[in-house]
Amino acid sequence: MNSIRHSEFNPLLRVLSIIVLGVLLVGFYRIYKFIWPTPYVATQSGFQIVFSGTPTVTKLPSQSKSGVEGGAIYSVDNQIKGTDYAVYVTDYSHVNFNSLSKNSKVQILEGEVESIVKSDKVSLTSGQAITFDNLTAVEATLTPPNTSEPDTHLVAFFNKTRLYILLGAGISTSKFNSYTKTFRFRN
Repeated sequence: MNSIRHSEFNPLLRVLSIIVLGVLLVGFYRIYKFIWPTPYVATQSGFQIVFSGTPTVTKLPSQSKSGVEGGAIYSVDNQIKGTDYAVYVTDYSHVNFNSLSKNSKVQILEGEVESIVKSDKVSLTSGQAITFDNLTAVEATLTPPNTSEPDTHLVAFFNKTRLYILLGAGISTSKFNSYTKTFRFRN
């Protein structure tokens, strides 16, 4: 009976099997990351969300006239795909928005959307009050004057002393909804 000992294996076969194993592991890792993406955690702003990449964080300054205590913009801009995902967080430490009535919240949120429409010179295509994560919210679709530019979807809502606006530009409504479903508050 001829038996092959470990030392008689072809070295080329060993290298080939290591390469195949490596390719399989990389493939499984990519599938894992696609199916179970890692959320980005913004501890200071109290949320987590799954972005399409690592966001750029831009700090917002305090504005004493409006009562804004600062905030941040977390954004991922993909120039090749023409997409933009963002979360705007603004702190108003002197107001607890949870204590306001639903109608008051909707009016303030609609005012925030109207401010975006004016400052960005876009049209409000659709907008309505909704419930987002058990909070009163406003969702809207904004259309730029240049029809070759993509629409922007947004959801705006308050939690405690913060205003949150989730944005998605250059993506379908279903992709935007999938993106917003990954949002969670962090304490």
